[in-house]
Amino acid sequence: MWVLRLLVGMVVGSAVLGGVLIGGQVATAGEDARSVPVGYRVVMPGETLWGIAGQLEPGVDRRETVARLVELNALETAAVRAGQRIAIPARD
Repeated sequence: MWVLRLLVGMVVGSAVLGGVLIGGQVATAGEDARSVPVGYRVVMPGETLWGIAGQLEPGVDRRETVARLVELNALETAAVRAGQRIAIPARD
């Protein structure tokens, strides 16, 4: 009985793997990926990404700038700590 289960499992596994290899699509990271020149800064005590965003792009919606900083630095949240080195978009 266990031999039959093993055989069925192998057939099903092979079918799934074959379907993925033959009919699967390639995942891409994004169509609009581009190189962004960056600079770096060290977060000072009491600083937040919200405050840094306001310094970097005054007059721009800080939520957008914070979101870009989070993405650029691959952060899980917008929280940063003193002494942390973060990438910031280079000024033109």
